[in-house]
Amino acid sequence: MARDKALDRILKEMSATDREAFMELSYIAIMHEPEYAVSLSHDKQEKVEAIEDLIEFFKAQERYEECANLVKILNQIKEL
Repeated sequence: MARDKALDRILKEMSATDREAFMELSYIAIMHEPEYAVSLSHDKQEKVEAIEDLIEFFKAQERYEECANLVKILNQIKEL
């Protein structure tokens, strides 16, 4: 449990100080285990908003392949 809190702290700090690295790592993690990302017990709306943030981030960089992959995950979450 302490490890989870430490990881949460690190991720929060990274999201505030290096948003690009945070978004890249989030994308890699989601694409590595998409089933886990869909099935997480977090609030559905929270997951939808997080994926939408990632989509907007990659859209701004014109990285449409990443956007397409994330839209697939987003649709799976919305179907739950």
